[in-house]
Amino acid sequence: MPRSISAPTPYASQVAARLRELRLSAGCWSMRDLQQRLAALGRDIPTPTLYAYERGKAGGRVDLPIELAPLMSAVFGFERPGDWLPQR
Repeated sequence: MPRSISAPTPYASQVAARLRELRLSAGCWSMRDLQQRLAALGRDIPTPTLYAYERGKAGGRVDLPIELAPLMSAVFGFERPGDWLPQR
């Protein structure tokens, strides 16, 4: 099972919220748009799974696997892999 961004603090929830914020501010992409952009980078993630990441564990879903942080950074145009993540 892949490691996830999770902690007893609300940081994982902040990651999920940041993911949603970026998706919506990037020209109001649909989740399908995000899925297609990730697929173009070589990572096919089903749309329902992306919704689950966006809701996060606190929302009854799952936390974003840490291995996806660099891909999210690339999709949203950040220079370094962790630049999109919320500050602790």
